[in-house]
Amino acid sequence: MGLFSGRNMRKAQSLLDKNRHKIGGMVDKATDQVDKVTKGKTAGVTAKLDEAAHKFSGTVGEQTGETADIESTDDVGPEAAE
Repeated sequence: MGLFSGRNMRKAQSLLDKNRHKIGGMVDKATDQVDKVTKGKTAGVTAKLDEAAHKFSGTVGEQTGETADIESTDDVGPEAAE
């Protein structure tokens, strides 16, 4: 029985369907680590991957909100220090 047999594909699809809500967060953690290791050189690719994973998991709005909050906090911080 091969890796891509019908039985294995059905099992993988079943697991994805049951854990769809976890995919966005898991991919987000992985891409953050990749960005850290590559020092941001792959940020464009990982951002697209994050977006696709959150869209798949149905958490697009939550991710966008978190990113906006982090960016606005970073923008305020340096201005307040000046």
